Amino acid sequence: MQPVLVVAAWLAGVCFVLLGVLRWRRRQHMRRRVQTLAIDWSGQTAQGPPKPTPTVRIRVRLLAGRLGARLGERWPGEIGLLAQRVDRAGLTGSVPTVELLGWKMVCAAWGGAAGIWAVLRYGLAPGLAVLALGLLIGWFGIDLMLVRYHAQRRRAIVRDLPTIMDLLVLSLEAGMGLDRALRTVVHEYRSVLGDEIRRVLNEVELGLARGEAFERMAVRVGLEDLHSLSRAIVQSDELGVSLVGVMQAQSHDVRLSRRRAAEAEALRAPIKMLVPLVVFILPTLFMLLLGPVGLRAAAALTGIGR
Repeated sequence: MQPVLVVAAWLAGVCFVLLGVLRWRRRQHMRRRVQTLAIDWSGQTAQGPPKPTPTVRIRVRLLAGRLGARLGERWPGEIGLLAQRVDRAGLTGSVPTVELLGWKMVCAAWGGAAGIWAVLRYGLAPGLAVLALGLLIGWFGIDLMLVRYHAQRRRAIVRDLPTIMDLLVLSLEAGMGLDRALRTVVHEYRSVLGDEIRRVLNEVELGLARGEAFERMAVRVGLEDLHSLSRAIVQSDELGVSLVGVMQAQSHDVRLSRRRAAEAEALRAPIKMLVPLVVFILPTLFMLLLGPVGLRAAAALTGIGR
């Protein structure tokens, strides 16, 4: 058989396969659309909405939730600590705490399985090291992720705090009350701190005292500037002191602390640059400067020896 006919037959087979795959995908798309419209194949309207079939992702999440519920019954303190970390990371309501506990156990199980495979594959000593490392990463990996989210949230709040305080001062000077000023600032300036203030307002509407709600926000975020702001708001609410002057002083102090922190970071920069300078830059520089000289000296000494 000629090569041209072989290539043509191969191309024709590939085209038929592609057409079959495209036709199958089109039929699957039409089937999903018909199921979404709740119409059976005979053309009659189905009785009631179709029951959604759980996907693999939903089943895995349900399994993790059940496993976390079982673990929560045995370790209720772990549920409380994990819920506190989730709250500080700003993920309350998006990820169930029980499901996260289940995922911690699943990740630890995967790490243990990898460690057992390493023991069987590479021996006892390296396998035990991999086993311990896999268990630690699997169990504490989610905790480290939540700590990282909390640190990012704190940095965003520190960045937005002076602007929020200046907007509050302007709103209070315009004659607004504190609640009205907070709602205006939250509506006009979208930020992480704005989400925290919105949560404080919701807690106040549910009956919580204003000072307690602000104190809970300060404890949740973990910033001394927010503690000072919450104490100032509580004192102005209890003693009837004007809040404008207090907020202006607090905003000035926050900006001054940020400037001092930036100056301290700038002073630490040369020390941080010392390690890559000594480890990476200086050896390369010495090789470029002294390498040709060393090669010429070695060649000259070799010629003298001969």
